[in-house]
Amino acid sequence: MKKSTKGALAAGSAAVLLMGGAGTLAFWTATDDVDGGSIDSGSLTLTTGTCDGWVYSAADLEGTGPVTLVVPGDTIEQTCEVTIDGSGDHLKATVEIDPASVADITLGTGVTDTLTVSAALVGATTDVEIDGPTTVDVVITVAYPYGATENNDSQLSTATLGAITLDAVQVHD
Repeated sequence: MKKSTKGALAAGSAAVLLMGGAGTLAFWTATDDVDGGSIDSGSLTLTTGTCDGWVYSAADLEGTGPVTLVVPGDTIEQTCEVTIDGSGDHLKATVEIDPASVADITLGTGVTDTLTVSAALVGATTDVEIDGPTTVDVVITVAYPYGATENNDSQLSTATLGAITLDAVQVHD
């Protein structure tokens, strides 16, 4: 065997032995437990109060009422006073309508006559900070769409709005 080959084998063997030794270096570790403590959650509740009567909210009829008989294209609203109560650091909430509570509200049998119901807090903000009982006004809006097709089945119909469910929903920003 040539001297250069023997030298290469010796150098390779030395490298393998050194690497094997490097993998067995010792180090120490230590562990201990810390007390995790407990985390308490806050709460959020909604209590409905009184509602004003229905009034027209379209620009040409704004604030006029009381509403007696709606026609396609009308948008009506009522303002309800609700109390949102809760506890929690930096708790904010808004009020929405539970879609299931208004899913089947229609006038007549036509799909185009399905009423659209929504709710919004009164004022420029979409949420309110809660630190104990907070009374806010919520506007419930019902839109009776003006459709592109004729549907006389909705004439002299009644839509029952007695079970509109409001939800207080936490907002996190």
